[in-house]
Amino acid sequence: MEALRTLQVRITGERNKQSLRPQDLDIDELIKALEYSRDLVAPDGKSRPNILVEVEEGSVLLKLTTAAMLVISTQALLTEVQKTFNKSILAPKQAAALSYFDTLAQKEGFDISFGTTTDEPALTINRENVWADAPEEAESDYLNRLIEEATPHWVSIGDTDAWLKSVRAHNDQLYPTSSNPSI
Repeated sequence: MEALRTLQVRITGERNKQSLRPQDLDIDELIKALEYSRDLVAPDGKSRPNILVEVEEGSVLLKLTTAAMLVISTQALLTEVQKTFNKSILAPKQAAALSYFDTLAQKEGFDISFGTTTDEPALTINRENVWADAPEEAESDYLNRLIEEATPHWVSIGDTDAWLKSVRAHNDQLYPTSSNPSI
């Protein structure tokens, strides 16, 4: 028998100037929260977790119980995201899930925590967190701004255009498919 673990997603806050109660959540909100929670644990759709849902007064507690390996790896990824605020280590569905929960936290003023226990969550999202999801077309402007800000420190580099081309060429080797982010 495979070892099981549980990842908890707790949503706390107020709605209608009262602590969040089970009846305050719309069914669509609950369904989306469940789908995105599932995507955190099983972004490739395989090994879909069994989901046990508990709803408590003052919060909504979603418990996703599945293979220990999936929960432990998700916990580790979320801990790293909490430390670095860098979602690039996540699979696309996992990053989309965090974006959804971030939007929910910003819009509703909720605190959303993820972890194997709610006492010490691996990741907490609230109104104070700001996740910068820049559109792809902003990459060129962003790179140009970085170059401009870093130029005084690049005395030893010499030809910055050649250096940037070499970095992009290396990127082409890392990402040889048409999904190359440098294009």
